[in-house]
Amino acid sequence: ALYNQSDLPKNAALILTGGLFISLAILQSIIKRSDNTPKLLFNKKLDYFVLGLLGAAILSTIFSGNAFLSFWGQYQRQIGLNLFIYLILIYFFTSLVLTNRKNISALLLAMELTAAVIALYAILQELGADPFNIQPGSVKRPVSILGNSVFVGGLLVMVLPV
Repeated sequence: ALYNQSDLPKNAALILTGGLFISLAILQSIIKRSDNTPKLLFNKKLDYFVLGLLGAAILSTIFSGNAFLSFWGQYQRQIGLNLFIYLILIYFFTSLVLTNRKNISALLLAMELTAAVIALYAILQELGADPFNIQPGSVKRPVSILGNSVFVGGLLVMVLPV
């Protein structure tokens, strides 16, 4: 199939929630500035690798045979340099928010609850009781609300150690 019914809603949700998160992180940074100035960049060793990934993505786009496609990505997935830049911005703005145990615990709880909802919906699909009828007829493995069974398994494996 050339079109996946879940790609556009997922990309829109990522852009909207990511934009909201970045806006709130900037607002929190402005409010906190009177107390103590938060450090945005280079507070972890991992940051250098993330910046290296960004540099590689920029070089890949510059030397690409089709720079437009490399920047925006294919229509179906829309994974291009602009998405890399967006995700890296979210990564660095996260360092403004996750500064104490309370915020980290809240993030981990949100991850666990999200994974539980996704797993429950996948179980309902496996039992044939899909209340929203999202499961494509040709797909046997449950896709939950993520649209792809591989994404469901990947998310659950990442959250399982939490």
